[in-house]
Amino acid sequence: MMREGHDNPIASSRFSWLSVAACAVSLIASLSLGAGCSSSSAVESSSTGGPGTQSCLDKCAEAGGDVATCQGSCSSNGQGGTGGSAGASGGTSSSGGAPAGPQPTLPPTPPDCPALATGTVKVLGQNVELTVGNRREDVQGPVVFYWHGTGSVAGEVALLGPAIQEVADMGGMVASFTTSLGTGTTTGNFVWYTDDFLMADYLLGCAVEQLNIDTRRIFTAGCSAGGLQAGSMVLARSSYLAGAMPNSGGQGFVSMWEDDTHTPSVVTAHGNCSDFVVIYFSNFSRQFAQSIGERGGFAVDCDHGGGHCGSPPDLIAAQWQFLKDHPFGVTTDPYASGLPPSFPSYCRKFPVVDIGPVCQ
Repeated sequence: MMREGHDNPIASSRFSWLSVAACAVSLIASLSLGAGCSSSSAVESSSTGGPGTQSCLDKCAEAGGDVATCQGSCSSNGQGGTGGSAGASGGTSSSGGAPAGPQPTLPPTPPDCPALATGTVKVLGQNVELTVGNRREDVQGPVVFYWHGTGSVAGEVALLGPAIQEVADMGGMVASFTTSLGTGTTTGNFVWYTDDFLMADYLLGCAVEQLNIDTRRIFTAGCSAGGLQAGSMVLARSSYLAGAMPNSGGQGFVSMWEDDTHTPSVVTAHGNCSDFVVIYFSNFSRQFAQSIGERGGFAVDCDHGGGHCGSPPDLIAAQWQFLKDHPFGVTTDPYASGLPPSFPSYCRKFPVVDIGPVCQ
């Protein structure tokens, strides 16, 4: 299975209350991830569109919508805002059509898909640990692909904390890989390779067929060597990946963008210069976030100052919130007014003029 790539230069109108009600009903039916955003934050992040915009956003927030979904859904339902905001919508339009905004290019459905359920499944000869929720018709679930670090195991995915159960509750899937196919280009220290993304393609094709997946919220995560793999997946699967949250990871071993027209969002986490195992993960993480920001993508870097793969729970939660707020093809910055107050103070939006000290 060949996948193409491209060189990476890495280094206002008023409306009736009936319309408001219709907007709210549509949102409740189509919200894919119930991240909590306040009415005020949603309004602040949207462009001004008159009283109609604020009413729709208020309804959205009350229904539990995240910032990006509120902006996009209100815009696509004609409730003000800019046309670009439609690209941030993760739900369906009021007419019942496809989600507004850019759409991912999904891999085909394999002819031999196993029944997806929580437990171990064999994919291309390798065991993969799955957490799979029950299919739901009232909401769409996200997909998360996790890559463990050197000498670790698939159970390392537990580092994601409550996010795993949240995905399952939404009817989505978390897949944690155990071993590599060992072919393609290594993305670090010969633990993971580029061909391993074929396993992700396979599972995603099956998940889209069997579950009600939100195809604009497909994410990846990982620690150490797995963090480098997650970073590499940003480039190698930019055709469908919405974002990544590497924990002591980054990117620097893959130089080709699969879809050069789409830049997934990234939130990196790392320690100080003591976060060192062969490479300085502080350097790799910051440089990766900077490169994404310079390409016009959305990026945040968080230096927790601790050790290797030592992201504390509040940081993991912030990373997960970031991903939920940045669906595939988001064009309006959900954090234009600044990072959410729940984020640790050491997190910064990138790109920046000074990325910070270089470890050596």
